[in-house]
Amino acid sequence: MGKRKKPSRTKKPQSKPISQNPKHPSLSQELNTIVQLSHQREARLLALGQLIFFSTETGDAWVLDPDEGRARCLSLDGEKQPFTINENSAGFGIDWDSEYRIKGSLFTVLEYSGPVRTILGYPTRQIEEAIRQRGV
Repeated sequence: MGKRKKPSRTKKPQSKPISQNPKHPSLSQELNTIVQLSHQREARLLALGQLIFFSTETGDAWVLDPDEGRARCLSLDGEKQPFTINENSAGFGIDWDSEYRIKGSLFTVLEYSGPVRTILGYPTRQIEEAIRQRGV
């Protein structure tokens, strides 16, 4: 199992809204904004409906679906990763490519294509708290 050690973060990710229009957020807009924040090395965490978005100071960004345990990497080390989002008035679709697990400070990603990696330094405590606050 490959491990990619992340340097310790110096500050907790903020959980303030990232949408330009918080009353009517667009999933596509939220995804693009969290990617931009990761490129700026800004740690941020947001729960929007059933989804959790987060970016890190190391340039990573993810969207998680805690209900299904699914994950999609949006940015890795400041590089935008390819992903597809379909959004319309009836709902949305994300091309999920992995599942995730959190155990303490370990964030483990099980990619559908086979690789498994464990990442240290992600805001796992804040992610679990956001999930608890949603009631998942």
